Amino acid sequence: MIDSSSHLRSRRLRRGGASTLASILAALLLVGVPSGGQAQRRAAAPAKTHLVIIQGLRYEPQTLVVRRGERIRWINKDPFPHTVTATKGAFDSHSIPADGSWTLVAGKAGTYDYACTFHPTMTGKLEVR
Repeated sequence: MIDSSSHLRSRRLRRGGASTLASILAALLLVGVPSGGQAQRRAAAPAKTHLVIIQGLRYEPQTLVVRRGERIRWINKDPFPHTVTATKGAFDSHSIPADGSWTLVAGKAGTYDYACTFHPTMTGKLEVR
């Protein structure tokens, strides 16, 4: 003979277990478990930007090491124009006016010497890894 009170107790426990599981799942949805889309958005964050200040007829820093895909922004703080011109032709900013800037996205790995075409004693080096 089946004890009806233990049978009812068993049914209540099973229902309570399902209810508890549903509560846990609902709480996880409210808290927000990161989805694949959010992880992809984090991975696609903007590339790092490095600054080179042009001032006093110098590039500062004179040598800069970056990774492919990162940006380099040269800002001219001198009262006259300058250029950022690779000695082997890989890039050329053309004239950057006073208070102007120029940005390059690092592409091919390598070492690039550059100078100002207006002031050839101004030199710099970009290393792309």
